Amino acid sequence: MKKLFGTLFILICVASVSPAAESVQKTFCIPAVGYENIDALKAELLLQAKRMAVGQLYGEMISGFSKSEDFVLTKDRIMAYTSGMVRIQGSPHYANGSNFGEVCVTINAYITEQDRTKLAPVNISKKHCGSDPNMSTGKLKKHIMDQAIISKLLNYEPKLRDVEEKDVLRLAHKVKFTKTGFIQDTETYCASFEGIVYPAEIASLAQEAARPVNVTPLIDSLSNSAFTASSTWSNHYTGYGPSNAHFSDIRTESNWSANVNNTNQWLQIDLGKTAIIAAVGTMGRITGYNQYVKSYKLAYSLDGSVWKFVKANGADKIFSGNTDTTTAVSNDLKKPVKARYLRFHPVTWNSHITMRVEAYGVYR
Repeated sequence: MKKLFGTLFILICVASVSPAAESVQKTFCIPAVGYENIDALKAELLLQAKRMAVGQLYGEMISGFSKSEDFVLTKDRIMAYTSGMVRIQGSPHYANGSNFGEVCVTINAYITEQDRTKLAPVNISKKHCGSDPNMSTGKLKKHIMDQAIISKLLNYEPKLRDVEEKDVLRLAHKVKFTKTGFIQDTETYCASFEGIVYPAEIASLAQEAARPVNVTPLIDSLSNSAFTASSTWSNHYTGYGPSNAHFSDIRTESNWSANVNNTNQWLQIDLGKTAIIAAVGTMGRITGYNQYVKSYKLAYSLDGSVWKFVKANGADKIFSGNTDTTTAVSNDLKKPVKARYLRFHPVTWNSHITMRVEAYGVYR
């Protein structure tokens, strides 16, 4: 561990920041236990520090989003999106923390006025007309008013075509219809509106456009033969084997437990056929010892031979796992993946690598 800390210590390089930029200094610390891969540890530290900076640099805007009555996305997703727009002055400073086994990163983060402008509310307006003899007058009016908003937003961001209309409508805030009515002597109804949209909200939802709808749990109903693992505690497959990793498994010994604790361990699931995976979840050991996986990576494959890791910002994404043994924690995939096989690779854990897993998606 001393070697790890020594390797991580990097001097801060001084760089100039435009006078128009707004900057903050943030420090984030985590225990290094379980991290044998320095790059993975550094990536997690940097990501969390940038998310802290987002809260201050874009705080007013993010707060405005979350206070909207018809807010579409969670505050957390907005923060995840805007963290990609945070710039870093110089190099991150990695050092030992004040607690035993702790590593910290300090960054000087900043954004420019141009960055803030990209997230500023945008005024939108449009007139839309249409007719449908099969609709009642009331339904036609509502349909045309809705289509005025939807058509404007689809012009603004074409990727929203894959999003449900009810969610697209909720992207328009402070909507006011300035003029509505039938064209004289016709059955054509017209509606004109004005409103505002938040670019970050639209961009975040557009990233979710490929997410399949009506996702369901895929793993818990699989047979025991669908589960394999890198190792099993004391080769005791009945009590600790990979097939015990069903969410519903509440046997008295354990769920899947690795034979050794290192980052070379993995739990593999054969879904039986190809599926689109939109989210994954984990739980810890149901009874006995306080064992659970705190963070992990996710690999996927179509054939069980060629594997790819889910990525974030060009590096293997580290998913947040559990903080206790009984609470299910799920993570959405910003970009759903197509796979038949999944591998959960523990990165950090409490006491011992023990876990139950689930995947949410649809079969294709």
